[in-house]
Amino acid sequence: MRKLSSMILLLFLSLSLWGCAGKNNEPNIVDEASSNDRERVADIEGIIIDKTEKSITVVWNVAEKDLALSKREILELAMPNAFIVSYSDTSDFTIGDRVAIWTTGTYLESYPAQGTATTIQLIDK
Repeated sequence: MRKLSSMILLLFLSLSLWGCAGKNNEPNIVDEASSNDRERVADIEGIIIDKTEKSITVVWNVAEKDLALSKREILELAMPNAFIVSYSDTSDFTIGDRVAIWTTGTYLESYPAQGTATTIQLIDK
């Protein structure tokens, strides 16, 4: 019995150590200037319903007629399909623009969800 429990303990420790091996746990940091974002699929595609100097609010799966409602009403209709993204300069974008957004992949779990964009591309005005 003692031999069996020793073997089980040894197997458990071996599997635990094996699971810790492999790639390092450093974060994947995307350099905006050298990013190849456009070669991969956008993380988010939607319509801008609000913007500030350094952020935009985007929704998707919302009827075009509903975009005339207030921001609060649009967010209620869009739930959970909304995202606030921080970006270095949003001056090229206006409310109503359809955009594709590539992000760092780290999001705050709120509503709307929040994150940081590495690239924003205008799809349609």
